[in-house]
Amino acid sequence: MNIQQEKQILSNIKSIEIQEKKIKRSDDDFRRLRRELKHMKKKCKPFSNFPAYKEPQQTINSFVAKESTIGQRQSKLSQRPLQLNLSQFSNESPIQTKRSSTTPQFFTAENSHNIYPLPNQIVRFDHVVTNVGQGYNPTNGIFTVDSNGVYVFHLQIRSTNKKCLVEIMKAGSRLVSTWSGLGDHLSDSTMVILHLENGDKVWIEDTSYRSYDCGIDDLSSFSGFLLRSDA
Repeated sequence: MNIQQEKQILSNIKSIEIQEKKIKRSDDDFRRLRRELKHMKKKCKPFSNFPAYKEPQQTINSFVAKESTIGQRQSKLSQRPLQLNLSQFSNESPIQTKRSSTTPQFFTAENSHNIYPLPNQIVRFDHVVTNVGQGYNPTNGIFTVDSNGVYVFHLQIRSTNKKCLVEIMKAGSRLVSTWSGLGDHLSDSTMVILHLENGDKVWIEDTSYRSYDCGIDDLSSFSGFLLRSDA
């Protein structure tokens, strides 16, 4: 903002202050006039039965009614908050916000019983705890992306006295792995954050070397959610 613009703003403020004083002074004058008219009306009341009184009285009543309406308008003007429009001095465009119309996606699924997946087999978590957006399919264990954005996936594995190597996969490629060694109820977990596009698929896969090397109990779970949409 340059000096010329600052002077213009100060001039506008001064003009508004002068206008406010005029409104206040006019409002005070109306209140004083109202008191004088009421006083005159009170003095003339004993002569109200005389014919000569009726015409002046009607004039006074009409003027009082009009004065009251004008006074109310002046009062509203004096109570109106002062607003100074500085948009003409700003070179920046107003910020516009847009609410995203993307449907949220998040899910959690777990096992309803102990499972023993085969090598290179998708691990299905058949018991759905929550599935907003219906992105996760408990029948095949695959999550399908509905909209472009950043997603978070978490995997919790607990073994059944068998070692397990399982991985979070996307389109056949490993993202992250988790390992649960020999020992009953040993557990491990992993998480991944990545950008996905509409139609991408994510799942859990057993990558153990032999089928008897993996046993997953019913306290294991698979979760995911849309962290930030591109929309």
